[in-house]
Amino acid sequence: MAEAEPLLRRALAIDEASLGPEHPDVARDLNNLAQLLQATNRLAEAQPLSRRMLLILLAFTRDTGHPHPSLGPALSNYRALALALGMSTSEADMRLVSLGADVGMAPARWQPLFVELLGEFALKQGADG
Repeated sequence: MAEAEPLLRRALAIDEASLGPEHPDVARDLNNLAQLLQATNRLAEAQPLSRRMLLILLAFTRDTGHPHPSLGPALSNYRALALALGMSTSEADMRLVSLGADVGMAPARWQPLFVELLGEFALKQGADG
């Protein structure tokens, strides 16, 4: 795995430079690197990469009106990472809910989307806050 990290970082840098920092392929690269970091128990390093990846995919969803095909797995991965970092399920879910707001998605749009993609999802607190 040690050999893979510099290659993943290089692929990320190339795609950011050639496609732009908000391109869905950059989100894929961020996910791949975050998954490697998570597998090597570098959770704190993986978290901002996963967050950025989700923001890119949520912005794509907002802009196109259609969920990116990788959004469901990305939400699940981020949620699992948040739980591994010691968050409760409700804290992890609230973190996910806040990401929709961070990209300017209306709650009426992102709440049903998250429920659809994650199944049982603790949105009561999100709707209240």
